[in-house]
Parts: sequence; C-alpha cells; structure tokens
Amino acid sequence: DVIGRIQGDLSLLRAPFIQSLGPKWSQLVRQGQARRAADRAVIFQQGEPGESLLFVLGGAVRLLSRKATDTVELG
Repeated sequence: DVIGRIQGDLSLLRAPFIQSLGPKWSQLVRQGQARRAADRAVIFQQGEPGESLLFVLGGAVRLLSRKATDTVELG
C-alpha cells in the first residue's frame, strides 16, 4: 500500500512535496493507483499532456529530453 510505504520511510515522509501538502497528503495519495513498471519501460514521453502525479517509491528513473536529433539525460 502506497500510504504505508510513505509512512514507513522517513525520507519520503519528510520530502518537501509531501510536507507542502500538510496532513492532507494521504487524502491525495489515497485517490491514486499503485502501478509497477517493467525495466526500461517508458512511463511518459516529452510533449504528452500532464494528467497525473507520479511517485517513484523504489527503483530508478531516467529523465531524458529530446531536441531534434539530440537526447540529453536531465538527471
């Protein structure tokens, strides 16, 4: 359960975004869906409209930006 994962991990619980929501953060998270992604899965692509909020609770994510034929890793 996502709320349990956040509550059980002090670094997540103290994350600036969670802190900025105040005590109602769990109400927001409760409205979401937990999903797993396969290795190297594309979660979203540059230019797609943002319609959701993603929390990465484990693993690693690469964020890439493309311009013409160049691709740059952002972090």
